Amino acid sequence: MDRPKLSTQEAWTYHIMVEKGGTARERRDEIAVVRVNGDSLLVRTREIGSSLPAKEQIFGFDWSRLRSVNGEEKVVNQPLSFPLSVGKTWRVEYTEENPNPLHRSEHFVSPSRVIGWESVAVPAGEFRALKIEVNGSWTAELVPRVVTNAVVVKGGEKSALLAQKNAIPAKKASGRIYKAFWYVPSIKRWVKSVEEYYDSNGVRSERFASELESYTSGAAPAAAPEIGERL
Repeated sequence: MDRPKLSTQEAWTYHIMVEKGGTARERRDEIAVVRVNGDSLLVRTREIGSSLPAKEQIFGFDWSRLRSVNGEEKVVNQPLSFPLSVGKTWRVEYTEENPNPLHRSEHFVSPSRVIGWESVAVPAGEFRALKIEVNGSWTAELVPRVVTNAVVVKGGEKSALLAQKNAIPAKKASGRIYKAFWYVPSIKRWVKSVEEYYDSNGVRSERFASELESYTSGAAPAAAPEIGERL
């Protein structure tokens, strides 16, 4: 499947579920193409019903996301890789120095593979979709820390409370990443997605899930997929 032709008439509405820190939040996002450049898309994301301003962001035609990593623009997420075919693989890998005050560096490896065709049902309807899976990992080098402990020093009849500083050397932590995207050619994007992040103990710390509610191509809403994509 070759890369679809996108235009400023394209818009998708998704139901989003975000699970993080033991809490869950639902929202609805509208994603619309604002401008088509030579090698990229300017996309506006608006949370429906929110007073927050819409966010505009640049994506590749494969919906890859780029950002500055160590002062250099790099692809940090690539859900698709055209042309798509069953069995095709690709890989995103990068290391970021000092991403936050607790980590000296973070290394991400995200290998993707096209699994095959599956039937999937979402609020927008039932579709025959091409499933892409990512089974990745992350590794972080923690910043060395100094821990201050209170120590009681006894001397005769008197005792003194002193502060003792202990240096904790840098350690490494690692975890896993899982993602899945169900891509439908007639929709020109995925109709369902799942992203999960696991900590060093194998416990899921974050989960993001989306399901398509509607798609507009400009001339008329595509409430149902084209013949050949519908069950």
